[in-house]
Amino acid sequence: MAEQGTYELLPKAPRPAVQPVSPDDRDAPISPLLPTHPAAALGPAKGRTGKFRHVFSVWSLELGSLLLSLLSFACLIILLFVYDQEPISKWTKFPLSLNAVISILGTISKAALAFVVSMCLSQCKWNWVGNFAEPLVDFDRFDAASRGPWGSGRLLISMARRPHWASLGALAALILIAFEPFLQAILTFKDQTIRVDLSELNEAEPTIGSCSVLDAGSWTGTNQIALLNVPFTGSNGKKLLYQATVGRRVRVDMGMTASLWNGFSYLATVDSLSPSFSCRTGNCTWANYTSLALCSKCQDISQHVKKTTGVIKVPKGISSSGWVLGKGEELPDVSNTIPEANMRQVGKTLDYTKYTVPGINLKISNYNGKTKRVSDDGNSAYPDTYLTTTATTNPGKTIFFRDSRTLALAVQYFEVDDTWKDNKTTWEDTPVTAKECGLYFCVNQYESVVEQGILKEKVLASWANKTADSYTNSEGAQKEYMKYKNNSLDLAPGYVIVPDLQIYIPDKDFHSGSANLTQQTFNISQTTVVSLIESMKEGFCARNRNGTECDWENQVLVYPSLPGDGPPGFMFAMGESTDIPGMITNVASSVTKWMRDRKSKSSPVKGEETRSIVVTRVRWAYLAYPTTALFVGFMFAILAIWESSNLRRPVWKDSALATLAYSPDGEFRERLKEAAVSGKLSEVARNTKVSLDYQMGHGKLVSRGERKQSAVIPC
Repeated sequence: MAEQGTYELLPKAPRPAVQPVSPDDRDAPISPLLPTHPAAALGPAKGRTGKFRHVFSVWSLELGSLLLSLLSFACLIILLFVYDQEPISKWTKFPLSLNAVISILGTISKAALAFVVSMCLSQCKWNWVGNFAEPLVDFDRFDAASRGPWGSGRLLISMARRPHWASLGALAALILIAFEPFLQAILTFKDQTIRVDLSELNEAEPTIGSCSVLDAGSWTGTNQIALLNVPFTGSNGKKLLYQATVGRRVRVDMGMTASLWNGFSYLATVDSLSPSFSCRTGNCTWANYTSLALCSKCQDISQHVKKTTGVIKVPKGISSSGWVLGKGEELPDVSNTIPEANMRQVGKTLDYTKYTVPGINLKISNYNGKTKRVSDDGNSAYPDTYLTTTATTNPGKTIFFRDSRTLALAVQYFEVDDTWKDNKTTWEDTPVTAKECGLYFCVNQYESVVEQGILKEKVLASWANKTADSYTNSEGAQKEYMKYKNNSLDLAPGYVIVPDLQIYIPDKDFHSGSANLTQQTFNISQTTVVSLIESMKEGFCARNRNGTECDWENQVLVYPSLPGDGPPGFMFAMGESTDIPGMITNVASSVTKWMRDRKSKSSPVKGEETRSIVVTRVRWAYLAYPTTALFVGFMFAILAIWESSNLRRPVWKDSALATLAYSPDGEFRERLKEAAVSGKLSEVARNTKVSLDYQMGHGKLVSRGERKQSAVIPC
């Protein structure tokens, strides 16, 4: 051996001739345990059949594993295909879950393929050194690759030096790591709704209320005539006389009254505002349908507000009957003029700020400065007004509902900001909000679904179109009187008999293919209209202490109006509410519920009962990864088996005995031993090229020189 770090190839010593050996010679070489037949070691028997028989005999375990892997994966795909979009209940009769079976099949397929890839990688190290003169480290890395992903990664790096299809084996070993996680992601479950065939179960169909004709309440004194004469000015300026033919009072439906109070109540809930329905399973659907309803809409009218200021001297005289005005004195121009509320302001000269909406009878006014409330006692006397309201049934006295022909009631109100109530701002600097809300008869198209026992409804369309000849009178004076009332549905103080109020769906909507409507006109009797209007007017009517009727057309209600008798019921509910538009919506929903529930038994809408089931859903895209892993592994195994069969050499695979049998000898072996002792074995393995010297059944790994002097050994 030359100096350290360099190596010199010695000429190969000739093999000595075989000499006769005496049985008593202890130093004689050991005779082979088995007879050697070099011809038999050269390869398989001649002929195509013999070659295939030899391949199957040598690779039988690997070929069986490939078949097992393929069959397991095929069974997995068949299961996924059969149970995709199927109820999971179809599988529950089996002891194991579908997920577990898929996992088992996937594990079998992966394990079988991983075994084959490992064996083929082991065999490839022999094929590699038999075909090429490459660094000895490649032999080691092929062996490491057959044992796991880390070695496979190192082998892939080595393959960059000499690209070869053997890298498919290392790649297959790496991608098999994520084989099972992708299989687990393939299978998911989702809830799906199916229709229940009630004819087979002999069960009642699901129902929900829908109203197309509404007739509630009744007249009192319908045979009386000439009950009331109302003079008015006609459209031509002439004085005319409207003659009522029926008593003003009606017998109100108690359900209607209850629905109004329920809507104004702060205790109103979603359930109390939803129509009744029948659904045995708690999951039902109905085809889109139409029904009479009471609709609501609120608009901001703050842009119409006018602000004025002034100075007033509060009168000094107060008696048990009210104010005592002296000469030149007038009532304070504030919203709350109750004498008891102004006791602390008597005789004072005070500034005030007033907000009005021109064209309608709506205003709010307070003394300037901080709140006059001296304590948090709700019953203490103070003139502060937080909310003022007017209500009207006349469309002509509204801003946004002037063209409405089905208006039942419009509510207009001023509401002050909470900063003044909390004594954070002065009245003159406090913002106010003005809004106008309308309640009107309409027809709604609904989409209704019950899920888990909870009704979910959506209004798809809404119409409030009155037919021209409905709820009108053709006689001259009566017809002119209705024009005088701006086509209001409220003919008070006296009534004449008129046809039903009829609401229609326009032709373009009714004949629309997407609407699927079955009825175009809907009727509401006059007694129903009068009952609802009178009930709402009563809720907003502030009567005098002597019980006389309120001045409905001109009154402005105030809240809190302490220490008087307090505002009427509906006004009080608005004053206590933190969301007045939401309360008006609740009123409309509550009355609509009453309308629909009245018809829930006589003319219900029938629907379909559904049941929620869990179905299996296969995400086929996630199958691409396992399929690719299988394809790469199979390609590598086929190429490895094909190459091994063509080399006509023994197949040693992962045999450690074969590695010992064909290990280097002579000077090369000594060099490796010395490198191992000095810790330079890896360096020698990287720099020394080797190949398999195989002749007549005998072989060994031999050195082919340093890497820089190497030449490619042909296959």
